[in-house]
Order: sequence, then structure tokens, then C-alpha cells
Amino acid sequence: MEITLIPDRRTLEIQADETLLDALLRHDEPISHSCRDGRCGLCKCSFSVQGLTPERGTSIEMSPVLACQTVPNADCIVEIADPDDVLVLPPQIARGRVEAIESPVERVRRLILSTDRTLKFEPGQYFEVTWSPDITRMYSAAGLPTDPTLVFDIQLHNLGRASEHVADALRTGDTAKIKGPLGAAYLRRKCTAPILCISNNTGLGSLLGFLRGIAKAGMRNPVYVYAGFLMSEYVYGEEDLRQVCKLLKDLRRCATVVGGGTLKRWDRLGLLPDIIGKDFDDLSEFRVYAFGSPHAIDVTSRLLRNKGVAPDRLHSEPYHFSVS
Repeated sequence: MEITLIPDRRTLEIQADETLLDALLRHDEPISHSCRDGRCGLCKCSFSVQGLTPERGTSIEMSPVLACQTVPNADCIVEIADPDDVLVLPPQIARGRVEAIESPVERVRRLILSTDRTLKFEPGQYFEVTWSPDITRMYSAAGLPTDPTLVFDIQLHNLGRASEHVADALRTGDTAKIKGPLGAAYLRRKCTAPILCISNNTGLGSLLGFLRGIAKAGMRNPVYVYAGFLMSEYVYGEEDLRQVCKLLKDLRRCATVVGGGTLKRWDRLGLLPDIIGKDFDDLSEFRVYAFGSPHAIDVTSRLLRNKGVAPDRLHSEPYHFSVS
């Protein structure tokens, strides 16, 4: 069997019962990967077993798949995402200890954890945190791997078992098992396109770490930043956001968008998708990174697609959770 790589139409041999990832790595093809068990999402690529159209040299219909979990049974077509910005990280497990619990606003907790080993990750990724055998939750990292501690900004949800644990039972000195990193919404350092960064509510923590990553990498991309909050009583971290934005080499806009309540003079009133929709006619040339709850990301993503953002240029991790 053969793999045809697009857009250049090179062909590679793939063995029976071999995953796409193993075949690509055996042929020294650049592809991001980490866990190899389908959890991290880094090896996501576009896949088809249909023929190439002669006009464009692409498949009739490509579907996203995880290369580590895909075993072709026929000749196939593959397009690797961001081959010039490959990320390869080992799967890691660490023991975390809660050093501090902060409450920047009601229904939000900022957890600061030390770890028994240095965890390697990229801005935009997240970790699986297990508090007890029956309480595991995904949290986005709100910092950089060079920071002395690991920080998570957590939105507390009614009836959520993990939320109840964090709000009522968690204490400094408690420990947790931390696995990761997970997620493919990492910073593409070699990309020179304009960058649109969006956060909703506690997605701000991830946004702050991501912007610090842009600054630390010395990237000169034009950067547009929007931090959205449902109501004014949920707003936090505005001064942190302003200070981080000062580090960027080409900041074009930094807006705090608030859905209602008492606004500060620099806030903009409205819903985040509506404000972005008014500010931009066409986003097809942008790389977009979105941080926040699954629902907020889903709503914002629909707007971004309507504004021309291709799926491979929209980076987010709308992982879903259970409130059981």
C-alpha cells in the first residue's frame, strides 16, 4: 500500500497493520506527536482513501484523523498539518503539590502547583489532573514551562464534582497526578501571519501564558488580543493583560469585552463574537488561537469560519467535561 502526501504528491510505502504515524516516522517525515495513544491530539492530520482531483491535486474529501490511531487498509492520501512547525514531546507524568489557592473573582480559582519534575510543554497546551481516583479534569496551563510553578485558572461550575472539590475540599499541601501535555493548539513559532488571540472568562490564564510565549520567542507578527467576560463581576487580570501586551513587538489591538454590568472606561460592551465580527471583515490570512470553555469556543469558531478562517488555521482545544 502507498501513502500519497499532498500537496507535493510524493508517495511512501506503508506496511500492513502499520499506523500512519509509524509509517511517516519510518520515512523521516516531519509530523507532530507525543502520547501515541490518541489523547494528546498532536498527530492530527487530514486523510482520505479517495482519488486525487486533477484540477487541484487534493482529495475529494479529506477528514481529520489521528495518525497514531489510523491503520489504512488501502492506498490513501495524507496532508500533514504544519510540517514546518513540528512539535515532538515525550508523554510525562508528575506529582503536583498545591502551593497556593487564589480567588481573583467569585467562581474562579487560580491554583499554583509545584511539581516533582520539570514538565515540558508549549503555550496553548493543557494537562490531565487527577485529584482522586474518581476526580480527573483537564486544565489549560496558564504559564510557561520555564516558570517555577504550574498555574491553572479554573471556572467553578454548579454540580461539577471537580468544581466542588476545588471550591470546598482542596487545601494547600494537597497533591495531584499530572499527565501531559495534551492538545494541538500550541504556538506556531515559525508562522509569520497576523495572530488573533481570543479568550473567554478563565481562558484568560491560558491567553496570558500564550502571549508571554509570543514575546519570549521574539515573534514580530501583528497581534490582536480580545479577552471576553460574560459580566463585569467576572472580569479579572486586566492589569496582567496590559503588562503582558507591552512585551509584544507588534501589538495592534488589546480589547477587554464585557457582556454587561459596570464597565471600566477601556472595556467594550457586547458579546465577543459580535465585537470581533464588527472589527474584522476578513480573517482568512490570520492564525487564530482561542481559549475558554467548550461552548464559548464553539460559538466563536462559527463566526471565525464565516470570516474566512480555515480549519487548519484555527487552533483551540474545546475539550468537554462531565459534571457527574
